Amino acid sequence: PARLASTRPVVSSTCYMDPNDSCPPRQVNGQMVILRKRCGDAPDTAHSNTYLSPLEVLLQLRSKHMPVMPGHLATIGGMRDPGDQDSRATALREVREETGLLGGVAMLPLKFAEGAKCDWYVMKVDKPRFAAHAEHRAECGDIQVALPALPTSAVIAECYGHVWLPVSDLAAIDTARLPLMGGLLARVRGAVEHLNGLEAADAQQVHEPEVIVIDDEDTGGMSGDAGDDAVLIIGDDDKAQEP
Repeated sequence: PARLASTRPVVSSTCYMDPNDSCPPRQVNGQMVILRKRCGDAPDTAHSNTYLSPLEVLLQLRSKHMPVMPGHLATIGGMRDPGDQDSRATALREVREETGLLGGVAMLPLKFAEGAKCDWYVMKVDKPRFAAHAEHRAECGDIQVALPALPTSAVIAECYGHVWLPVSDLAAIDTARLPLMGGLLARVRGAVEHLNGLEAADAQQVHEPEVIVIDDEDTGGMSGDAGDDAVLIIGDDDKAQEP
């Protein structure tokens, strides 16, 4: 994988490619795998699972009223809107709309895989902050209902309808009681591998910038239009970037 870089992504006439993307973004649907460092003790090396990771993934319980994958546990994402520049913009917009994410982004989205009509991104957060009510929270189900099918390590997230789950415990989900998005486990593992590869190549921790979200009404609401909210990433070089 490419090394972590602080340079601004290369911009083309339609999409931009970050130096750390696995391949160029497209104008298709977008899905986001959101990871954070696992809270508490390090993973138990005696755990029955063979795939261990010190990371947790944010998963969403889709509402039973959704036309696609109703009642499934999934990553966050959705269909491209005509105004989205590319699949990265689509994935970010979906995250804002469905989780109400306000800040705490430690690593901006990087593309790590693609399907026929969907690009996949990984994003790392640290102490993320969420709005009290996400704009599209109705697309999510009550995660409390899904807890009996989840391992005891699951932690209800601050955003409605979502749960933090250790990557090492994904295989412990009772899929007979809780259906999963197709290919979910493989995609999450692919995201972790991409992140780990970048960190190993850079021989240091992922840079954790300060994230400042500017909201015109200062209410924590998010809009799908890029012009309504500005996200400034302040790094060590005191230069601001837009995601």
